[in-house]
Amino acid sequence: MSVLTLGGEKLWKRGWELLKRGAVDKRHDFNLAVLCSVTASLHPRSRTLVLRKALEEEGELWCYTDKRSEKAEAVNAGRDTLSWTFWSPRHNIQFNGSGRSHWLGAEESQQLFAALPRHSRKAYATLSAPGSPAVEGDSGLPTDWKKRNLAATNYAADNFGVLITHLTEVEILFLSRDGHQRLSAKRQPFRTWEFQWLVP
Repeated sequence: MSVLTLGGEKLWKRGWELLKRGAVDKRHDFNLAVLCSVTASLHPRSRTLVLRKALEEEGELWCYTDKRSEKAEAVNAGRDTLSWTFWSPRHNIQFNGSGRSHWLGAEESQQLFAALPRHSRKAYATLSAPGSPAVEGDSGLPTDWKKRNLAATNYAADNFGVLITHLTEVEILFLSRDGHQRLSAKRQPFRTWEFQWLVP
């Protein structure tokens, strides 16, 4: 049955089904998102990252990041409203959501880092902060990285963080030759969602 015939509530549920699937399936369209933050000079900055968790009841999206990164600096400086965009050409659905973001607690964050394999720790193991000037495309990793065992990468835990965005504004766009649909959802933090159809 077409999503178009299912109505607003079902379109909302479908969007969250795709998010939850994307958080656990690396090959799913919603596994990757475009995350947008605002720089200190108030310029938007977007990047593609991996969705790590999607909690429908809480309205939360989780990602891993280097705590020295630009998006981390934005959150720490109070520019903590982040925007997430997902697109699935297979399902013709775009999910855009935004809200204030905060850090997962240190103990839980360290437990997640401890479970990461060595190759996944590379993203947090550079000797300088992401975005720092580099020489000729250098990876930024220690020169002996390839020889290190898992324990020798534990220092990267200091740079690892989990950002959680508590969504308060969402738009879901469904594209169909029979007619597009665009659904808006807004709420105050930790309150009930209010839905409104929009012109696509």
